[in-house]
Amino acid sequence: MTNTITNFSSATAPAANTIVASLPYPAVWAAAQFASSDDAKEQLTYVCARVLDDGSYVIESTDGHRAFRYYFPNSQAWTIDVEACRGKNIYLKANKALRKWTNHGHFLDVRFDMTVEVRGGKMARQDMAVPNELLVSFPATGDNGSMRDAWGAKYINWPNIEAIWPKEFTYNPGQVFAFNHEYLADISKVFKKIGNDGTRDSNVTRVRMSNANTPFVFETTYTCGPESSRRPDALAEVLLMPVRVHEHWKNSPALKYRTTSN
Repeated sequence: MTNTITNFSSATAPAANTIVASLPYPAVWAAAQFASSDDAKEQLTYVCARVLDDGSYVIESTDGHRAFRYYFPNSQAWTIDVEACRGKNIYLKANKALRKWTNHGHFLDVRFDMTVEVRGGKMARQDMAVPNELLVSFPATGDNGSMRDAWGAKYINWPNIEAIWPKEFTYNPGQVFAFNHEYLADISKVFKKIGNDGTRDSNVTRVRMSNANTPFVFETTYTCGPESSRRPDALAEVLLMPVRVHEHWKNSPALKYRTTSN
């Protein structure tokens, strides 16, 4: 069972300003965009950062319609203190503060007192040291700063995104498929935004799929970490289900102008 802050005695608890997690800020911000804002879906209103069995990291979120995850390697720059957290997962409320973009943010630190600190600064050149100035701070668990049980046992099995992520792709659509265009716009906006500091590997978004009735995965790569030597070592993915194409759309008079047989 995962313990929480309240399980620590005054003798064993780390100092309030102890950093229990240091994460790439753009990736956490991106995950917050795909978390739910509906408090009736409480578990879906959090961003989860966790340590994988191989020592690498993943940041995840979902609003029930889309799912986001960002893989990045173990690094001197990033850490989750599993002893202080009493587990491998960190949960951050996707509140207004976390959803709001902080210009030139590079690092997101989580303190033991559940305060989030975004650090960074403007870089004059890509080859200079990454600035580490405090840009903004806010509560990790909600707008009111309550010490709620964000690392509690009731979240221990969330998110189980691997259960919905395709293990392989056959690339055989077989028919017309369609998407909510606002969701596509969100993917494009986020992928572009988190790479504007020069960490985006390219302007290309790859699409993986099997058929029109199974999830599509949109992905792109980034460099992650000050010592990454500008090589692509992080992967951002968004899972999205296609929407049903109604027969009246397939037979729309506008389609008579098409020159293909589809």
